[in-house]
Amino acid sequence: MYYLTWSDKYSVNIKEIDEQHKKLLEIFNILFKEMIAGRGITILGTLLDNLIEFATLHFETEEKYMREYEYPEYEEHKKEHDALKQKAAEIRERLLNQELAPLTVHALELLKEWINKHLLEMDHKYIKFFNQKGLS
Repeated sequence: MYYLTWSDKYSVNIKEIDEQHKKLLEIFNILFKEMIAGRGITILGTLLDNLIEFATLHFETEEKYMREYEYPEYEEHKKEHDALKQKAAEIRERLLNQELAPLTVHALELLKEWINKHLLEMDHKYIKFFNQKGLS
């Protein structure tokens, strides 16, 4: 099952970033719900636009803190952000070119991969660092 519910395992102990991560799960769950109802392709463009806009804001927030606090893994983390933005843009381009068939599933897989890999692995690497700097 694709549906994801927020839990403490996703928390990075930084309120602003946790709220943004919750929004990501919300976008993911809307796409999943629409797919189940047979409307995934209809809403995919809007959701991808929302995701790209959200991701840009979210990544800017994380990267601002990483630069401000001189996070040692900033460059690696930023590369992951850039890769996700590129993948989302590619899916959006395919949608505009009407390559529709597997797009909603691909978008769900991309989001789920990002949540499970990036959020739970990459983002969790900075928890201790930022908390020691007093960011919460």
